[in-house]
Amino acid sequence: MLEAIIRYLEIENDSKRLNPMIEKMQSNVSPIKSPTFRKGQAGIWKKEFDEEIKNHFKNVAGGLLIELGYEKDYDW
Repeated sequence: MLEAIIRYLEIENDSKRLNPMIEKMQSNVSPIKSPTFRKGQAGIWKKEFDEEIKNHFKNVAGGLLIELGYEKDYDW
C-alpha cells in the first residue's frame, strides 16, 4: 500500500531507493515509536476528551461531524 502511494505521488520509481522509504514510513506507524499513533480505531479520540473539551469540540466542529456522517447527532 505504501509503495502504491509513493508511486502515485511519483516520489521515486527506483526500487533501491523506494524500499528504504517504505520501511521508514512503516516504522513511523509503530505505536511504540510514534507518540501520536493511538489504536487506529474510529471514534477512539472521544475517550481522550474530558467533558469540557468535548463540549467545546461539539460547538466548534459538531455540525461538521454530523454533516460528514461521522456522527448522527450531538449526543456523543
